[in-house]
Amino acid sequence: MKDVYGGAYAAGCLYARSEFLRKNPNTAAALASAMVRALLWLGKASDDQVLATVPPEYYGNEREIYKIALQRNREGFSPDGRNSIEAAQHVYKVLEAFEPAVKGAKIDLSKTFDNHYVEAALKRHK
Repeated sequence: MKDVYGGAYAAGCLYARSEFLRKNPNTAAALASAMVRALLWLGKASDDQVLATVPPEYYGNEREIYKIALQRNREGFSPDGRNSIEAAQHVYKVLEAFEPAVKGAKIDLSKTFDNHYVEAALKRHK
C-alpha cells in the first residue's frame, strides 16, 4: 500500500452518506459487523481455508496465482476493521481523481470519517 498509495489505504471499507446512516443505523451496524467478523476470521484463517470459501469459477485454473495474490495482499487487510484517517485520506485522493460524486467536492474527513460502527462491532465479536 505504501508503494502504490504512499501509505495506508482503506480499500475494504464501507462508504455511506450521512443521510443514509441517520435513516438506517441498524443496517450500517449490521454491515460493519459483517466486515469486522470477516476480517477477524481472515486474521486466523490459513490461505487454504480462505480459498475454500472462494468459488472455483472465480479463479478458474489459476488457484495458485490467486493464493499468491492473497498472500501478498494480507498485509494490507485491517486486522480488526479499524482504519486510520491517513488511510481515508489516501482513498479520498484516489476517488477525487475519477469519481464524479467526489471530484471537486470538498469533504472534510475529520468531520466525516470515524470507526464508530467498527468499535461497536468489535465489542460484540471479540
